[in-house]
Amino acid sequence: MPVKSVSHFACTWNRQMLEEPTKEAIKGIVHDVDITAKNVKTDSFEGMEIHASNGYLIAGFLSFFQNKRTEEYSGCFQNRCRFLKEVYDKVCKNVGPDFPIIVRFSAVVDSVDGGGIAESCMLAKTLEGWVIDAINCSNGVYGSYNRAQVSTLYAACLDLQVCRRAQGGRPHPGHIFQ
Repeated sequence: MPVKSVSHFACTWNRQMLEEPTKEAIKGIVHDVDITAKNVKTDSFEGMEIHASNGYLIAGFLSFFQNKRTEEYSGCFQNRCRFLKEVYDKVCKNVGPDFPIIVRFSAVVDSVDGGGIAESCMLAKTLEGWVIDAINCSNGVYGSYNRAQVSTLYAACLDLQVCRRAQGGRPHPGHIFQ
């Protein structure tokens, strides 16, 4: 069975050709989320996280660089959020207002064609408007060098560098990222 991706291209990690899902396939995926959300609530879980990070399917839809579709799921930022919104709406419908929903997304993609802090801030504001209970920020994509995997010895330095970049400042000379 072909692996689905937001658009048809070769995976840079394993060179496998990825297949773009049709609109019908997207509706099928959203339907599967509908069933999953019902099961999560029925099986006494205490919350649900929607994984929209690390280059997986929802992240691909969000990505300006990966999403090469030519219909309502591509183009402007709101259109690229459409698939995530459909997933979120199905989850909300099934779990109710008192059930915590978390969305995980990559704040920094760490690839040549990846998104950055500015678009991540837009996504966080969008999620806030949807009344998400929590945001879990990750970084990197499937197959990229992921700064989160650097030794914890450097963790404070990494956080400081990301914060300085987000605030428009320059990274401190001599640190890991220049």
